[in-house]
Amino acid sequence: MMHQLPRTVKVIVGFLWISLLALLLWMLFDVSPPTVQAELPTSCPTGVTVPISTAVLSNQAIETSLTKGGAAFSYSISLCSEPTQPVTVNLLTDAIASQELTITTPAAGYLVFTSANWHQPQTVTVQVHPNAPAEPDMQTAVISHSTTSGLGEYTRLSSELPYLRFTIVKKKPIAYLPQVFTYPTPTPTPTPKPTTPPPAANWSQIGATAGRDTDVVVIHQSQLYVGDRSNNPQKGIYRLATCATDAAYNPLFTGREVRDLAFIDNHGIASTTNHRVYRATAPWTQWTRTGSNMDDATYSVVFINATLAYAGADDGIYVSTDQGQSWDKVQPTGSGPTLFNAFRYDSTANQLWSLTYGGGPWKQTPGSKVFEQKIGGLPATDTDRRVWDLLVLAANEIVIATTNGVYKGDGNGDWVVFGLQGRQVLSLERVGGTLYAGVRDGGLWARPTNGATDWAQVTTPFNTASVRDLHYDQSGTCRNAAANRDALLAATNNGIWIYR
Repeated sequence: MMHQLPRTVKVIVGFLWISLLALLLWMLFDVSPPTVQAELPTSCPTGVTVPISTAVLSNQAIETSLTKGGAAFSYSISLCSEPTQPVTVNLLTDAIASQELTITTPAAGYLVFTSANWHQPQTVTVQVHPNAPAEPDMQTAVISHSTTSGLGEYTRLSSELPYLRFTIVKKKPIAYLPQVFTYPTPTPTPTPKPTTPPPAANWSQIGATAGRDTDVVVIHQSQLYVGDRSNNPQKGIYRLATCATDAAYNPLFTGREVRDLAFIDNHGIASTTNHRVYRATAPWTQWTRTGSNMDDATYSVVFINATLAYAGADDGIYVSTDQGQSWDKVQPTGSGPTLFNAFRYDSTANQLWSLTYGGGPWKQTPGSKVFEQKIGGLPATDTDRRVWDLLVLAANEIVIATTNGVYKGDGNGDWVVFGLQGRQVLSLERVGGTLYAGVRDGGLWARPTNGATDWAQVTTPFNTASVRDLHYDQSGTCRNAAANRDALLAATNNGIWIYR
């Protein structure tokens, strides 16, 4: 929900006069341009209340490219009104930006404005680190901003302020999921040699999975593991040695409805509908039921590290400190989650999210017994607070899949609607600048992560299926080497599908 801010508040992040000519030369002739500048406007926009949370400028994004060894990108920031106390603009980076980019500011990672310099632009310069590895190519890095001050009206979250999304170019791409680029045959030479464009990406089914009610797909040690929840004897855990359409679907453990799988090193755990948690060690052929007093209905498992694991059951959360061999119930300090749907671990922020069937999302620090319920902005009914998936897009930028569509937030404040309301969204995944959502009985949907356009259904062979899990494989296991393309996998109630 948007709130009208006081009109006296006029803080603006001044991005954006980009040198169009330089960019056109770069794109058309592959000429290395000078540093690209984004100049501060000479005056602040009329009638805009800032920090930028109006319908006009809310969460405005800049999308551009940076090339290793090429020009830097710079932009300027200043305030639009004089503060009576210092205001700090914090620069927030996601994991890729932290590793791949060099960011130069007047101070280390932040800018400070006072009553003396509030109107003077301060410049931020961004470029690809010269020692960035050649692979992977075409990664997406995000720099976002937040403001802090002793003045409440000058304090804003990153979700309220503009951000920059960079595509990092390290070599000339052949193709990049989810789009396919083909190049024409070159002009003939004395010995003409036509090039063959990469094959077009398409959806295909992996192995003999048609009709299988799959709940989860995991890649571990270059092999696929599938949890089958079918209401027949074929339910269980299966392994596929390849991602081919004729891959063998090898049973490891059958007779149980498998809801979730987690692996780390040579240890694996699985949650089942009515038989608690099972565990195995490599080569994963012997799965045994673990002992505990947890409820039989166990829906999710997760490894935090080589020893620490969690399991979510209808009666609460359980912890294991011995690779899942034994489990103890976590007694929360205060309230805690029950009726689990899924876990999602944010390793960057070291936060474990518990997604529940009616109680919304909860977060905790692994090892802690303190849980925070984050339901602000969600509908009041338990039915609409059923959360099935959570995806971290960047620092302080999170999306959740619920029974009533997708919501977006920073994990601390209120959630705001992000489309597909009225649909039960079961799974989320990001590929570059595109967010994908798996819908119950509705196939796959897509939308830009910056919300520039609305959701649209992706044409697939499973348009009416329930997509319960999505996984973007960047390990190379399912990579289409001929087209230089990674793969997106979908676990549905009609088998496993792959796009590459």
